Amino acid sequence: MTRTPVDTAAELRELLQTANAERLFPYVSGDDLNESPTHAPRRYVINFAELSLDEARRWPDLLSIVERKVRPEREKLADNRMDDAFVVIGGFGAVSP
Repeated sequence: MTRTPVDTAAELRELLQTANAERLFPYVSGDDLNESPTHAPRRYVINFAELSLDEARRWPDLLSIVERKVRPEREKLADNRMDDAFVVIGGFGAVSP
């Protein structure tokens, strides 16, 4: 999974307060568990699961983040499969404030 922060904490809060929250899931790490008494996540994962690219377009804000921040990193991978553009960017991308 490629970890890429959103531009600002405000952007993350805004995403979590919209329909995008349907596809954002907390990503809790050992640091979160050890450093936060509430175990509050600092990062979230964009999860398009088994959706097709057409289905993922229902969340244009999240798809834009994946296209902008995850896809370039995935395209650099040696085992990159170019069969389907959505397979290349994958279903996951972490966002953090």
